[in-house]
Amino acid sequence: MSRQAFPNLPPDCSSVRIANLPEASFYISDFLTEEEEAYILDKQLSRRRLQVYPSPLSAKNEMAAGPLPSWLEDTIISRLVRFPLSPSPSEPGESNNLFSPSPHGRPNHCLINEYPPGIGIFPHEDGPAYHPIVATVSMGGHTVLDIYTKDPQTRLKSDEPTWRILQERRSLLVTTGSMYEETLHGIAEAEVDENLGEGRVVNWNLLRDKTRTSCKENGGKMERNLRVSATLRDVLKVMRDWGRLVPSLGLKR
Repeated sequence: MSRQAFPNLPPDCSSVRIANLPEASFYISDFLTEEEEAYILDKQLSRRRLQVYPSPLSAKNEMAAGPLPSWLEDTIISRLVRFPLSPSPSEPGESNNLFSPSPHGRPNHCLINEYPPGIGIFPHEDGPAYHPIVATVSMGGHTVLDIYTKDPQTRLKSDEPTWRILQERRSLLVTTGSMYEETLHGIAEAEVDENLGEGRVVNWNLLRDKTRTSCKENGGKMERNLRVSATLRDVLKVMRDWGRLVPSLGLKR
């Protein structure tokens, strides 16, 4: 499948880089179509609120090898591995995509979670189990991701967010490099996000016109809905022998 199969994608990452963040972070507002979003939500909402594919990580940060569901491969992942990092005179393939620098060259792990309005996430780091790139697709509703920098001496996070990223429904956010390794990220416990506007949202220029207009007309406020996120990473340690991994997960064979 060529990149022409995904006409809603920009030509490459350069046009969707979040300019005021360190190193490389990217945001695409219309990563999924409305039909694709509905398809994935139909698959997800019939299952648990928290899903891990292909398996949870062990205490040693190891994952059992296994395929990701076809409904993820056919929509999100097939698009990720064909979205070029930079312009290329030849047809972009899996050697020129966001995950190309990672050990497996593509996401091999997906966490799907539901976030009702009012539910947040305490500021945290994703840790050393993954290559320093994370791709998050938001569905059903938006959220605001708060980014905290760390003091270079104490390694403690800043008291207030250094940056705020508005993630629209059907959007893709990718963070890499120092944004992954040197910052913490969290989501405030709120039913309504406030103070959304130019100068307060770091990816403001990459949002849909409709979103920017709505924020302006509503005094910088957006009411949250039930949001489903798909977070994709490349786990570094993959075990081919499931039997060796079972004891560290606390499961029975």
